[in-house]
Formats: sequence, C-alpha cells, structure tokens
Amino acid sequence: MEKKRNRKPNWTEEQGLLLAQLVNEHKGMLRGKFGPTVTSQGKRRAWDTISQTINASFPLVVRTGDDCEKRWYVLQSKAKDEIAAHKRESSLTGGGPPAKRLSQGGRHCLSSPGTL
Repeated sequence: MEKKRNRKPNWTEEQGLLLAQLVNEHKGMLRGKFGPTVTSQGKRRAWDTISQTINASFPLVVRTGDDCEKRWYVLQSKAKDEIAAHKRESSLTGGGPPAKRLSQGGRHCLSSPGTL
C-alpha cells in the first residue's frame, strides 16, 4: 500500500509578500552571478535564512529553503503573466472598463529592479 504524501497548506498572501520582501533584501546573493563572493552554498544559506524568517513569522507551517525558492519562481511567473496582461489590456483602443489593477505581489515584483 502506498503511503499518501501529506501536503502543506497553500501559501497565504502575507507569506508571499514577506517572501518577496526577504528576497529583495537578499537580492545581491540570490540574483547575482556566480563568482568568488556568490556561490551555490551562499545562495542555499540565503534561502535557508529566508525560510527561517518565514517560519518564525508563521510558525504553523514549516517551510524549507527549497519551498521558498520554488514559491518565489512561481510568484515571479505569475507576476510576469499579470504584468503582460495588464500592458495588453491598457494598450487596447475603444471604450469599455479600465484595465484591472495589478495585485500587490505583481506591483512588488515590478517595483524590485532585476527581479523579472
């Protein structure tokens, strides 16, 4: 009999915003090119630091560094799609309702240079 994998709860909006803020603080290490000061171990330590901060803020769910890294790339992808749709809608001609506003996460990713 196969053992059923236990899923963690979905990421909340607050956790996603905290993740975006923490990634922005560690941007030099996480987004930098590999070299003498930026190593894979350093990046791994940065993701682990981010996960520890998120776990301290939201103790009900334990997130690993890998969980945070995966979620960050998902957030980036969603923000890119949202920004592209916003640009597409805002450049349309004709009447109709105004374009939808960007979500808070999309605005945060857009305002952080070098994240998209």
